[in-house]
Amino acid sequence: MLFVIRHFPKGRSSIGRALVSKTRGCEFESHRPCHIDINDEDGFSSFYLTWKEFVAELISGMFSATRYKRSQGRIARQVTFAAMAVMIAVGAWRMNSIAATDVGKYLVPLAVLAVGLWISYRIVNLPKFADFLISVEAEMNKVSWPSRAESWRASTVVIIVIFFLAALLFTYDFVLDFALNRIFGL
Repeated sequence: MLFVIRHFPKGRSSIGRALVSKTRGCEFESHRPCHIDINDEDGFSSFYLTWKEFVAELISGMFSATRYKRSQGRIARQVTFAAMAVMIAVGAWRMNSIAATDVGKYLVPLAVLAVGLWISYRIVNLPKFADFLISVEAEMNKVSWPSRAESWRASTVVIIVIFFLAALLFTYDFVLDFALNRIFGL
C-alpha cells in the first residue's frame, strides 16, 4: 500500500484549527487554513521578533512619544508597564543602597530610573508587543470569570483538601515511624 503525503501550505485558521490536519493526506481531507502566510516558513514567524529586530525597533522608536493604538489594550499595557516600572524602581533602589558617594547614591539611580521608565514606556508601545498585549486583553475579556461566591466555595474546597491531605500524610508518617521504631528498635 502506498501512502501519498500531500504538502499543504501552512497558515492561520480563523476558527482555531491546528495549522495542518493530523490526517495529512491519508485518505482524509485536510483542514486548510483560512489565511496563508506565503512568506512565513512556519506560519508564526511574522509574530515573533528576533533579538536584533527587537533592539532595532526599540531604538528606532525610542525618541517618539506617540502611543501605538492608544485606546486598545490599555489595561494590559498599564499592568505590563507597572510591572516593568516596579522592577526598575527596585533595581534603582538597590543601586542607591550600595553606592558609596552622594553622586552614586542619588544621581545615578535617578538617571537609571528615568531611562528605565522611558524604555519601559517605549517597549509597551512597540507595534508588535502592543498588538500582543491588545490580543491578551481581548482574550481576557472573553473569559467567564467566576462569581465571588463561586470563588469562595472553590477556595474553601481546595483549602479543606490541602488540610486533609496534610493530616493524612502526617498520619502515614507517624504510623510508619512508629512501626519502624518497634521493628528495628531505632
